[in-house]
Parts: sequence; structure tokens; C-alpha cells
Amino acid sequence: MFNKIKKFTFIFLVLTFPVFAQDSKKEIASDEKETTKKKEEDKKDEPKGPKWFSLNPGVTLESVTVDITGRGHNATMTQGGPGRSTWMFDVKSRNIQFTENIGVYLLLHNSEFLLNNQFLPKVAQADAPSSSESSGSSSSGSSPSSDGRAKQNIGTRIRGNYTMAIPVLFYGNDKIGRIGIGAGQANVSMNGSADFQNPLNTYAFLGLDSSNKVNFLDTVSKYQFITGNINPVSGDPVATYLLSNLSQGNNLELLGLYYASQGLLRNPDVISLLPYIRNPRLYSPIEAYALASLAVSNVNFARQNVFSFMAYYETPKFGYFRFRLAFGGPVFKDNGYKFEFTTFHLALFVPIEF
Repeated sequence: MFNKIKKFTFIFLVLTFPVFAQDSKKEIASDEKETTKKKEEDKKDEPKGPKWFSLNPGVTLESVTVDITGRGHNATMTQGGPGRSTWMFDVKSRNIQFTENIGVYLLLHNSEFLLNNQFLPKVAQADAPSSSESSGSSSSGSSPSSDGRAKQNIGTRIRGNYTMAIPVLFYGNDKIGRIGIGAGQANVSMNGSADFQNPLNTYAFLGLDSSNKVNFLDTVSKYQFITGNINPVSGDPVATYLLSNLSQGNNLELLGLYYASQGLLRNPDVISLLPYIRNPRLYSPIEAYALASLAVSNVNFARQNVFSFMAYYETPKFGYFRFRLAFGGPVFKDNGYKFEFTTFHLALFVPIEF
């Protein structure tokens, strides 16, 4: 009896094992399929772009124009030629996706600039001695604008930089590229000179007695305060101190040397040379150059947390590279003047994602 039971059990197992094995294989295949599907869904739900942040080193062709308006005067400073090529090193946070094609990220962007041209009314441009005598450039170097002004090098210079941190709202993806717009805060630093076509600058050199050096320089210092050229709150501390105390020691000469080290000395014209021409023993050549720079308005400040914006289009990747065409810049007020930046840049960069 026991042997019959063993024999029956053996036959039953032999006959049913393939069925169990096939069902087991189906369950394993189903589990593997579900696992693969879940992985694909998880991958699809992962945020596009860097996991944490990306570094974006590259090069950029940048054109910067700054319109300065205030105290009844206006000056528009810009760059010569189509723009200036510089290195770029932006930092971008991870994307926060709202939908498949809409998201937001934080962008850190820096720009350095040297403004060595200025838009002037055509009449003033024709009469300005700086067009040929002061800056050594001819009228053929000017370029007209649509508002009746012409861009020309008249010896004024502004050197500066700004760093912006802005949240950017974008639309697009890695296949079609992205367009975006953002606004936030920026830190701005500027140092140099701009010609506001203010006749008082001319009268100061024509009418004042420069034979008394101390009185003359004291008057020039007071005039710098009145016109807002000296900014004790946000200005360059070195330039502010020297401008405030021109008659003390050799501060006028030191100011000339300081401007020279920054590349901001303005070539003198006949009017700004009058103190030196009248009193060559009282003023040295470097002091004459310093006075020539003071014959126009000075721009000298560093501001933090001012408004800034950017709008851009960014291409998909071409190999390791991306292109970006952007427009924007800071807009703010300082010491009675309004500063409006118009910055266009074309960038080629390599995103390095972390």
C-alpha cells in the first residue's frame, strides 16, 4: 500500500512540474516587465538638466550700452565696434519642472565692460574738438543712430562690471531649445567719465583763476560735489578721497596716476588744457591730464542689490556646446542719476553638469 502511494506521488509530480515551472516563468517575466516599466517611469519623472547645478564656461561677444540721465543732462556710453569678446563663466541651478516643457532655475551671470564711445548730437559732434584733437580719432570712426546722434570716441571712458542672480522662467526642452525670461538683483560697479555736454564744465575752466592753485582746486572739488561726481556713500573710496581733497599735497597728481592705472585718463582738449597753458610751472603734465578728465562728469560708484533682468534663447546641444542669445541688464538710480543698461550677448559655452 505504501509503495503504491509513493509511486502515485512520483507520477503526479512528474506530470505537474512543467505546469508549475511555466507559471513560475510567467510570474518572473511579469515581475521583470513591471520593474522595467517602473524604472522607465521613474526616469521620465526625473528633472531634466543637472541633478544639482551646472558650470557653464565659454566665450561671449557682448555689446553694452549705458544710458545715464539725471540733473537735467543725459549721456549714452557704449562700446566701439560690434562688441567685445570675453570669457564667460555662468552658474546655473537644477531645473524645477512645472510641466514637461515649463520650468524655472536660478542663474548667476557676470559681465565686465569698457565703454569707450559715446553717442552725441550731430551738431555737438561736429563742433567737439575731442573728435580729432582729444582722442586722435577722425569723424569717419563715428556711426549714426536713428535718433539723430552719432557714436564716437571723444576720450571718455567707463570701466565696470555687474553680477546678477536671477530666477529664470523658461519654456522648451533639449530637443527644440529654450526661451526664457528672468528678473532679480545685481551688484554693479562703474568708474570713469562721461560727457553730459554741460556748459558749466567749460565755464569752470574758462572763467576761474587757475594761477592760485589751492583756490582753483578747492573750487573744482566743490563743483564735483555739486554735480554729483563725488559719491561718498557708494563711490570708489580712492577716487572719492582724492576728488574731495584735490588741493591737499599732490592729490591731483595722484588722481592722474590712479586714473592712468585704470585706463581712464582722458586726452586733454584745448579748453581743459587752459590751466596748464596759463601756468605751466604750477601744473605738471600728469596733473593736466587729470584736469582734462575732470572737465567732463565723473561716474564713480558701486551699488548692490539693484534691479536686473534677462531674456534669452538657448539652442539644443551641438556636441558638447550650446549657443545663447540674450538681452538685458541692470536698471537703477544712484546719486540723482538713472542708469539703464542695454546688453546683447551671443555666448558659446560647455555645460558641465553635477
